[in-house]
Amino acid sequence: MVGAGIQIDRLWSLSLPLIAAVTLRLIAMPCLFWLVARWMGLAPELVVAGVLACAVPTAANGYLVARQMGGDADLYADILTWQTVLALLSIPFILSLLT
Repeated sequence: MVGAGIQIDRLWSLSLPLIAAVTLRLIAMPCLFWLVARWMGLAPELVVAGVLACAVPTAANGYLVARQMGGDADLYADILTWQTVLALLSIPFILSLLT
């Protein structure tokens, strides 16, 4: 579904909302969870599971919601695409930091 909304030439035009969404989802959320989990004293296995759950790309069904509700579905498709591609690098990196 999202693949239909992707335009390769548009992917290379980076915007502040795109960069913010990718950075917040792939870097800030796992870091924030890690800080809160350490503060709460969670077991290491729970910390790793929670950080990994926070480090995955955003939900693909948001594209359909954006399209149906008149939102910026093109931006959502770009965000999801970049998050998916960059998660291939960020998740192993985050996992290596935690173990």
